[in-house]
Order: sequence, then C-alpha cells, then structure tokens
Amino acid sequence: VLYFAEARELAGRGSDEVALEQLAKGGKAPVLADLLADIEARHPRLAAILSSSLIALNDEYCVDDHSAVVLRGSDEVAIITPVSGG
Repeated sequence: VLYFAEARELAGRGSDEVALEQLAKGGKAPVLADLLADIEARHPRLAAILSSSLIALNDEYCVDDHSAVVLRGSDEVAIITPVSGG
C-alpha cells in the first residue's frame, strides 16, 4: 500500500506491506474493502480522509464497489488524497 500527500503524513510513512492471508475472512478471497478496513485499523488518523481519497489498484483508479474487487498477492494499492490549489 502506497500513501501519497496527506495520507503519507497521517500514516507516518510512505507505504505498508500487507499479507493478504491476514485479510481473508471465512475462507473468502480478500477484497479491497477488507484492505481499507485494515488500513483504518493500522492508521486510525486515515479514517477521516479515506472516504474522500482516490484508490488506485495497479496504477488504475478503482471506482467500483470496493467489496467486489478481489486482491492478489502482487497488487499495488495507492491511497491518493484530494489535492487543492491553484
């Protein structure tokens, strides 16, 4: 998991590595929603901005239902917070 901008500041790091086995529940394959819940548990300060952040999976924005996106071991997830400026 890669953290950018404010997400990086709130997490206190630029990335985390997550073992998908930790996310699997009841024998189901882990999904993106499971990972996001794990990120909130690891970094509670991120909870306030996750819902307004863009999530990218393997360099593509993930706008689908996060509970339907199955994760694989080599996936790279990026948390990109909203950016403002002029």
